[in-house]
Amino acid sequence: MNTIKFIFSSDGYWVWSIIEAAAITLTLMFVILQLKVTNNGNLLSMLSVFRSEWQSENMQKAKAILCSGYLKRELTIGPDEEQVLGFFEQIGLMYKHKLLNGKMVWDLYSFDINLYWLLSKDKINTIRKCQNNDTSFYADFQSVYTLCNRISKKKKRYYEYKTEEIEELAKMELNRIKKTNEYKKPRVNMVEVV
Repeated sequence: MNTIKFIFSSDGYWVWSIIEAAAITLTLMFVILQLKVTNNGNLLSMLSVFRSEWQSENMQKAKAILCSGYLKRELTIGPDEEQVLGFFEQIGLMYKHKLLNGKMVWDLYSFDINLYWLLSKDKINTIRKCQNNDTSFYADFQSVYTLCNRISKKKKRYYEYKTEEIEELAKMELNRIKKTNEYKKPRVNMVEVV
């Protein structure tokens, strides 16, 4: 009983200060936790949008055109190739502004970043030369390519592709895209009705 009287007396003000400090600390911890949960939710939503874009029909067409252009040794970038390169430029921009971390970029896109950089680097370098050696063209794409290679080396998974292997990868990618698109076509059941 004396304890309760002490807490509510003028001598017990320090007890209320401790309780108030604890309440403020708990509130701040809850706010920080809530911000982390919200941030993770936004990140998952953004990654879902990226996945949908990467697997879209338009992107499949654009990837096929880029692969075909590589095999034909074309050095121009049309709107379709721009779609693929722009996708990776977006990933690079998100990484640069710390909206994606390097491990996440590597886990999700390292193979594709590596493949499409190798397929398009001659085209990109040609554009850069035509623009007074302006290296800002697709610089964020190049930075995530470099990032993925650095992480691959740390993980002892780095591999330097030879030209003929890149050509083979381009053919494999074209074949994969073709099979994916055939799978998506509606199938007609040719059952004879009597």
